[in-house]
Amino acid sequence: MSGTTWERWGAASGLVALAVAGVAVGFERSTPNPDPSPAEVVAFYTEHSSALLTQSLLFGLSSGIFLWFLASLRSYLARAEGHTDRVASIAFAAGVTWIVLNLAVQAPQIALAGAADGTLRPEVAGVVNDVGLAFATIAYIPVAVLVTAVAVLSWRAHAFPAWVGWLSVLTALVHLLAWFGVIVDTGPLAPGGWVTFVVYPVFVVWLITIITTMITHATQRA
Repeated sequence: MSGTTWERWGAASGLVALAVAGVAVGFERSTPNPDPSPAEVVAFYTEHSSALLTQSLLFGLSSGIFLWFLASLRSYLARAEGHTDRVASIAFAAGVTWIVLNLAVQAPQIALAGAADGTLRPEVAGVVNDVGLAFATIAYIPVAVLVTAVAVLSWRAHAFPAWVGWLSVLTALVHLLAWFGVIVDTGPLAPGGWVTFVVYPVFVVWLITIITTMITHATQRA
């Protein structure tokens, strides 16, 4: 298999990861109360344990596939950047950090869903659930670093068209806004606020954009 074919498949792995994550989102379940009490957390995980475990399984699979894409993205950026590949390495490290945090988000969900057999104590469930939300919020930072690195190389090294750089900046800003959920309990910036529902579609648009550009460039080089 030629190098350019591997490049296309490497880029396309991002679409596969995105598709698996999309299926996982289909198993999303929401509590009626955006700030549930410990008792409501227990009831939630007891009622939806099977769906939540399936979702975690799919998100884990998606994360593993996404690692392949990150390696392809690093090679793509490094080729454009040249001999230093400093920014490409930053992008890769940020992407891997994001994957690790995403997997960490699944750990509390798996633990709570697996223990939702009527013996789960509300006070424990509430704390563990909050840990998962904290990991999810912290994960916005490495994503912001990743997309900012792409913006820098779009402008400095022409790795992507200049407008992709501006799309990357927008994506970074949205993630930074969502990160304020660390200190904000209510309103649009709080975990579960409307800003958190904007993050995912913006990131998906950004991701599909860079994937299609990578595939197009590899095809042109074939």
